[in-house]
Amino acid sequence: MIFLFGNMAIILAGVTLGNISYSIDKTYARYVPLKGWINVSLDNMPLNTEILLSNYTITLSDFLKNNSLICSESTKCSCFPADCSTHYTYSQSFSENSLNLPLLKSSTIGIKLIGNISNIIELSFNVSTDASNSCISPLIIDVLDDNSLEWISKEVTSETCFSPDSYGCFEFEKIEGNINVGTNPLCNEIPLVKSSGHFIGANLYGNGDAIFHMTFEAGSLQESCSFTIKESGEKGCSVSIDNNMINATVCIYADNSNTNSYTIDYENNASCGFTEENGNIFKHDFDIFARPLKYSAIGNFNFNQNILEGDLLSFINHYLDEKYNNNCNPECIIPIKFYSGTPQTLSISGLRLRYNSEGLEKNPIKEFYVLNVSPALVSSDFITLDVSKTPYRTPSKIGNEKLTIVIGDKTIKENISVSDTPLISGLYPTEVPLLVQTTFVILIEGVKVNESYTLTWDFGDNNSVLTSSENKMKYTYTKLGDYTVKVTLSSPSGNSSKTFMVKVIAPYDALNKTLSEYKSNLLKLEAGINGLPAWMQGYALEKSKIEDLKSSVNRIENKYKQTFRNEEESLSKLMSELVSLKVPQDMRKVYTINPFPFIQKSDLNALDFERLGAGEVENDKESYYEYIQQWLNENLDISFSSKTYALNYDDKDETFFSEVSLTFTPKKEIEKFYIVVKGNPSDIIFDESYDIDDLSQGYGITLSSFDTSQQISFIHPDKISLDNLPIYVSPLFDELEITTVTSACNNNNRCEEGENYKNCRADCKPWGRTIIYLFLLLLFGFACYIFLQEWYKRRYESYLFKDKNQLFNLVAFMSNAKGLNMSREEIFKRLKQHSWTNEQMTYAWNKLQGWRTGMWEIPIFKIFEKRKVEKELEKRKEITNLSRNNLLRR
Repeated sequence: MIFLFGNMAIILAGVTLGNISYSIDKTYARYVPLKGWINVSLDNMPLNTEILLSNYTITLSDFLKNNSLICSESTKCSCFPADCSTHYTYSQSFSENSLNLPLLKSSTIGIKLIGNISNIIELSFNVSTDASNSCISPLIIDVLDDNSLEWISKEVTSETCFSPDSYGCFEFEKIEGNINVGTNPLCNEIPLVKSSGHFIGANLYGNGDAIFHMTFEAGSLQESCSFTIKESGEKGCSVSIDNNMINATVCIYADNSNTNSYTIDYENNASCGFTEENGNIFKHDFDIFARPLKYSAIGNFNFNQNILEGDLLSFINHYLDEKYNNNCNPECIIPIKFYSGTPQTLSISGLRLRYNSEGLEKNPIKEFYVLNVSPALVSSDFITLDVSKTPYRTPSKIGNEKLTIVIGDKTIKENISVSDTPLISGLYPTEVPLLVQTTFVILIEGVKVNESYTLTWDFGDNNSVLTSSENKMKYTYTKLGDYTVKVTLSSPSGNSSKTFMVKVIAPYDALNKTLSEYKSNLLKLEAGINGLPAWMQGYALEKSKIEDLKSSVNRIENKYKQTFRNEEESLSKLMSELVSLKVPQDMRKVYTINPFPFIQKSDLNALDFERLGAGEVENDKESYYEYIQQWLNENLDISFSSKTYALNYDDKDETFFSEVSLTFTPKKEIEKFYIVVKGNPSDIIFDESYDIDDLSQGYGITLSSFDTSQQISFIHPDKISLDNLPIYVSPLFDELEITTVTSACNNNNRCEEGENYKNCRADCKPWGRTIIYLFLLLLFGFACYIFLQEWYKRRYESYLFKDKNQLFNLVAFMSNAKGLNMSREEIFKRLKQHSWTNEQMTYAWNKLQGWRTGMWEIPIFKIFEKRKVEKELEKRKEITNLSRNNLLRR
């Protein structure tokens, strides 16, 4: 095995595009993912290969996982080695060492075990880093190098970071005037930079005491804060947020008690901001901003089981069992990976690993090893990969853009409509260390592929203006202070320029602040996971990889503390390493279904229940759905509920898992009952020990002899909604009203003497009876389906709207807004501010449009429903007109 890995470098790797290589939609709104797919085959590609999507990257491993392809288990792809694990070889040992981690880099060390290991009983070591406050989580620690990220820094400070579009679509050079800030909210749509908190505010003009309120809405998250003001200036307040949101609606309005008025600038160029008056939405951009808060410095800490909450030792023991079968001869390697979100020196020391071998506790291991890492190689036939599962988001400006996807040695290019001129959207970093050469990067939107451009850079310190043909420039400031940097872009498609404020600080202080910020964020993420039910915490900790992030931050912090202020080169490397860390910002509940009657989908596979022991499936297995439904109606009530949680990675919400609960209430004693849960078995976790059987694509559960309510809860990897329940149920087949007729016929496809449809149905077909029965069955099924669709529609409508007037008031508002040429997205955004849920808004919108609102419908009653909607709308118009006339008379 060592020889094979040593020669991996000579294995040819490559990517092949299919004859139809991709399909990508060409028209998009702002801040949305790509839509479409690419068709590729892989040949010995390293799993850590980076895939480029314009300015975004994702590893091949993550891209496959996001597309539900686990190559160690899937038939569509395979790995070398087969378990897709990374291979490690070790070199020199150390008891204390400093790792110089550049920006966004990682380093892996390991612990070597020898002998037959029965149990790991303690793991701890000291971590110290010189990284300070930073705009990226400074340190992540990943024990086992499995992306579980056991430790991540997440605390934030009150300092703010650069954000490329902190004002949304508002452009200072396009200002048309100013207006009073009243009690009616003024709002901007603002793309977010990943952070656990944001400073939101506005530039206001006026004088005198006044109170203003800010609201912040990102996805299902809503926060608010307030501030007081006495004179003109940039004012605001901070909110703690779910930090993987893509964009937010930020609004400001005046308190009712204000006696002094303030104004705010606005402009109308390609606006994405808005205000509302009398139910009408008007497009404007305002001088409103949202800036991410910095992560805190980390300092020193001891990495151990007690600070992690999850059962790290169990994970390590499981790893040794699965990978080595606990046989560490000649040795086993426990890898520990440190990720840096900013340049830092990370010090690692004080290792103490206690373990049992052959029934005895051995002397603690106190030495780490430097590791050489070889990633697994993946191969596949042609597979279709969904590009929406990448971190790519369309720019904030409308128009056209060239999209480039690079995977391996292959490139895909496509035109998408977002922005048609090159625009400078941001500068990074905006806080830099003194006397340290910094690479400044300009973010540009709308640059066409292969189109050349020139950038001129004025760093604001009275030195010469520099030029470049790429979006990077290295520069060293020699004095502390604040500088105005102006960057101008010239290209055949147009010219643009933008100014940015850059603050120059001592490098030692910058690292310290960044470390504190990252540690703060990690503590917040831990607190969120710790608030879950106990049986879910281990899964959440492992999948969120919080401990790995913690280890990385601590390692960088240890190095930082061993570095002196005048060691500028080391400090610069540490800052780069610290800023490179990518931290999951938070975990939150994004979708909830309260207890609701269970309705089984008709694509039930009776063979699954046969495997569980329900009985032998007869020829007409498709009819089992109806037999089971009839049995359920007579014998058992089932309700279900779910909560879907999301983790935030790379500025997007990603479904983490759903917590699902099923309640079974029998009407009589039930001998046996079977439940099938479809999904990836490795990501389905139950709250208790049940009688469980593995199925090819999920689990089967058997409940025995119960006459009182039973409840089952489990984690499922997908978002659970009413129309995608991955759950199927059945009693013993003997309890279903199924009759099987058998006879001794020769099965030669000829109806011979002595054979009839009763004793030899295989040879003798009762076509006349079959046609009659089929017609009656279809008629009955037609009637049943109409009944079910109307029953489900009304139950679902009552579930969403306890008061029918709420529904038709909502429909009336949508009808009026639609008449004002408002888009569906604009209407939904306005309604979200008044606590209407996506589910309610979608139902009302479909009702207004005359579309289906529940199951696939046979539109027998559509005309009556349409008349009902029209009648309700007309009634509300009359009330509105009457109110208006009364007001006019007054």
